[in-house]
Amino acid sequence: ISLLVSAFESVTEAIIVIDLGNNIFTFNQKFVELWGIPAEEVAIADADSLIERLSTFLVDPFAFRTEIGNCLSQSENTGQAIWELMDGRFCEVSCQPQLIDGQRVGSVWNFRDITVRKKALDELSKNEAFLRAILENLNDSIVACDADGNLTRFDHVASGIDPSADAPSPEDWAERFELYHPDGKSLMKLEDIPLYRALHEGSIRNVEMATKSAEGKMLTMVTNGQTLIDKDNNKLGAVVVMHDITERKKTEDALYENEYKLRRLLESMSEGLLEVNTEEEIVFANDRFCEMTGYDRNELIGKVTLDLFFGDAERKLIEEANALRRQGTPGHYELNLRKKSGEMMNVMIGGTPILDAAGNYLGTMGVFTDITERKQAQ
Repeated sequence: ISLLVSAFESVTEAIIVIDLGNNIFTFNQKFVELWGIPAEEVAIADADSLIERLSTFLVDPFAFRTEIGNCLSQSENTGQAIWELMDGRFCEVSCQPQLIDGQRVGSVWNFRDITVRKKALDELSKNEAFLRAILENLNDSIVACDADGNLTRFDHVASGIDPSADAPSPEDWAERFELYHPDGKSLMKLEDIPLYRALHEGSIRNVEMATKSAEGKMLTMVTNGQTLIDKDNNKLGAVVVMHDITERKKTEDALYENEYKLRRLLESMSEGLLEVNTEEEIVFANDRFCEMTGYDRNELIGKVTLDLFFGDAERKLIEEANALRRQGTPGHYELNLRKKSGEMMNVMIGGTPILDAAGNYLGTMGVFTDITERKQAQ
């Protein structure tokens, strides 16, 4: 018996046993500690008065009395509920029949303080709701899978796809979800699919791909993803975020096309063209300018024009002209320019300042016209 009593007192739950006559048969010290009721008061109380006493500690005493009363009156009298106490604690209460030789002789009530667990679960639920709200309001698409490659989340740009219903194997992802290489023509191989790579490689960054919208429009996406692991470094799966860059790519392609056309135009000009930055360092020279001066383009890039082409007399004039360029004023002037061979050439220079959208000076674009023959004829 002493062994049974010791075990009864060693359990972590508060326990009280009530017989069929609603009398308190026994209870442990944990019950006294949980409720703060002296043991001698519990010992002489009946079930009804004890339930009334316990209800005074609760936020909803009426519901507690009703629930416990119903449980005591039922033949099976089993049940479980969580109750909030006035002092901020949470208590899980459960009851089950006490049987001897298969006959019910009373009921056993367990009371467990779950305050820490309840608050942790509430905080977790709040965080999950917050994270869910963030995900649902993102403009990006999110795809996730478990460690076996089963899709668990698929916020795809193509609406109407339910991963739990479709549940294709990784080998079928490309065809099922129309995942293409950036060219928008060739389907991705399994080993190229961003989610598969993230699952097996650990991390991917700025991987481009193409896919189709619900309306069949080809979209360009940039993807970033990584493997998901738990605190013990076990692989849980992978997640990939897909950002639609279709319009950005169109803009970039248009800019590239315009830049290409402009470069072709500049290369075909009959005049020399030279671009310098704020430090007078050459950043661009067209073919005609290289032909005029005898330099290869790679010999010019990064060099300072004042040191390469002009003497002291020309340097002063150019410095005065550059001061006007920095103020946004274009200008024209004649100078002697020194070729790579050392020969001097008469040139007409038309200088135009290069400004950014905010009006800040970035450098100068100069148009060079060889006027040597004209000067010699005068």
